[in-house]
Amino acid sequence: MSLSAVIAELTARGLSQLGEPTHLTRDPGTGLPVLIIGRRVTGQDVADALADE
Repeated sequence: MSLSAVIAELTARGLSQLGEPTHLTRDPGTGLPVLIIGRRVTGQDVADALADE
């Protein structure tokens, strides 16, 4: 198992404890693991989170 796959799996396990639906897949183009956590995080979401700090 690759390091990126291990990180994605551990992240999915941690997020599943929050009660959010998660789904682990592979990108067909790159073969890298992709973790879906229920919604996309936008640039505005990131900007809002940084503004809160």
